[in-house]
Amino acid sequence: PGLTSLPLVVAAAALAHVAWGLPTNLRISLAVNLGLSLLGHMATSSIVATLGPTFVKANLRGIDLNKATTKRDANGVLVRPIEGIPIPESQGTVTAAVYILVLSVF
Repeated sequence: PGLTSLPLVVAAAALAHVAWGLPTNLRISLAVNLGLSLLGHMATSSIVATLGPTFVKANLRGIDLNKATTKRDANGVLVRPIEGIPIPESQGTVTAAVYILVLSVF
């Protein structure tokens, strides 16, 4: 595994160590919780990537003011009206909906 996956390996090892000492019913509950969490993460990532352009078209968008692509004058001050690459906002609604669905299943 690469260096970026090292925290995941450490977390998995710690979780396995904790689960080893648990009774069977709690191991099952922990495994279901972990599986639902991974499913929720995959669903959220997929839905956010898919609905991003829809949020921009619905004018639920913003501009990242700290990017180099945001228009500034010679002194580095933002030019009004602010111009830049639009990014989708309100993606927390997608995350909240997936969270509520996963929570209701568990």
